[in-house]
Amino acid sequence: MFSRCTSLINAPELPAQRLKQFCYREMFNGCTNLSYIKAVFNSCWSEKPEDSSIPDYVLKDVKSCLYNWVKNVSTGGYIEITFRGLHLV
Repeated sequence: MFSRCTSLINAPELPAQRLKQFCYREMFNGCTNLSYIKAVFNSCWSEKPEDSSIPDYVLKDVKSCLYNWVKNVSTGGYIEITFRGLHLV
């Protein structure tokens, strides 16, 4: 979404409560001046395979939704993540 946006300094707050697997993948990749991100969400989920009878399922590993989302950003920035009420920085 914002990939390679070098003029972005403060990202807009990411208020989505339920994230789909890889939805923020590389979102801020290459935003070299980015210094602040805030994301608050409660779940990270994946769709069931087409040939499966199991329902959509919640992933335990939040990394699946945030894969490389801050790759190549400013090293002096601050990332604020709240997942299921837990503050992860």
